Amino acid sequence: MRITSVSRTQPRRDPGPAWWFFVTVLLTLFSSCPNVLSVCPSGCALCDDENLLVNCIDANLDFVPITLNPLVQKLLLRNNRIRSVETGFGFYHELDFIDLSHNHLLKISPGSFSTQSKLAQLHLNNNKITSLSNLTFGGSGTNSNNPASSSTSTSGANGNRGGLQSLIHLNLRVNLLETIQPGVFIYTKSLQELDLGENTLSIINSSAFLGLESLRILRLDHNELRTVPQSFSASTNPNSDYRNVHHHDQFEQDPDQHPLSHLVELFMGMNPIQVLERNAFGALPNLAILDLKGCQLRAIHEEAFTGLSVLKKLILSDNNLKSVPAAAWPPLRQLEVLRIGRNPISSLPSSAFSSLRVLKVMEMSGAPELMSVDSLSFASNFDLEMVEISSATQLGDLPSKLFNGISSLRTLILKVN
Repeated sequence: MRITSVSRTQPRRDPGPAWWFFVTVLLTLFSSCPNVLSVCPSGCALCDDENLLVNCIDANLDFVPITLNPLVQKLLLRNNRIRSVETGFGFYHELDFIDLSHNHLLKISPGSFSTQSKLAQLHLNNNKITSLSNLTFGGSGTNSNNPASSSTSTSGANGNRGGLQSLIHLNLRVNLLETIQPGVFIYTKSLQELDLGENTLSIINSSAFLGLESLRILRLDHNELRTVPQSFSASTNPNSDYRNVHHHDQFEQDPDQHPLSHLVELFMGMNPIQVLERNAFGALPNLAILDLKGCQLRAIHEEAFTGLSVLKKLILSDNNLKSVPAAAWPPLRQLEVLRIGRNPISSLPSSAFSSLRVLKVMEMSGAPELMSVDSLSFASNFDLEMVEISSATQLGDLPSKLFNGISSLRTLILKVN
């Protein structure tokens, strides 16, 4: 009888001391000799030493390559099987763009990006990251399991060692984050756009956004938040709270300045919030766009929008509002665009939009329960340029003088009525 051997895939083991020694030697070699010959890994489509770009998309990689040109600036590692980044980036100090999306990352160890002082964009979306700590994006830059990281950590801005002080865009969309702990972003002071959408976030600590005084765009849509995060309200002082609990020596933010005071765009759609409480966004005085579509909203406190005096665009479509929340409009003196379609609103009374004096666009796309529109519904909206009231199958005739005196009206959509 002939016996045929069958090869079996052995489980991957963590690299031992010999591997770390090898990594340290290579790191020292590459750091001291930047002109050393680089090796483009098998499967990578492009290693361009002239433009300092490496394209390893769909390259079947298990680890971050360590044999690339040490001066590489843009590294594309999308759609691979990378589970850890503990050592790989210690070789490349000039990176300004990293795409690690669509991999198998479970966590980001402290010190993983400790040498990336020039990094501007970091894409970690579509992974399996479950948690972040206040050392994920900065701190000591030291990993006890990684001798390479401790030998290459650099000082960041304002004395923060290893901080991603140049990072502008951070994408963590489509991961498994359930909460954001205090101080996670204290080392990313230049961050302007943060995407936390499509996670499973249910809790955001009041000190979670400390250090983000430069943030302009925040995406929290498609999570499991049942209330607006407390950190958006002016009633909290996350700066002093964090200092009192953590005694953080490197934390230098003005104690009187709220970390999100410069936020311009906030996307919170598709969270089961249901109720907007008083002063829900009071700590966001520069907010211009607020997206709350699909939040199952059934009630809005009349002071919910207090402090949003420069808001330009408000999206309340796809909720459970039974009436126009006119009592909540007064703080919105600069509102130009209002989308309120697909709510079970039955009427537009004379006071529906009277406080929105500079309103230009009113979209009510999908109004199957709308039965009446008062002739004075738009009597105070002389800047209107576009109005849509569509799919209002129970609505009869509109008042003949509904738009009297509105010479700026250019577009009127009344389809499927």
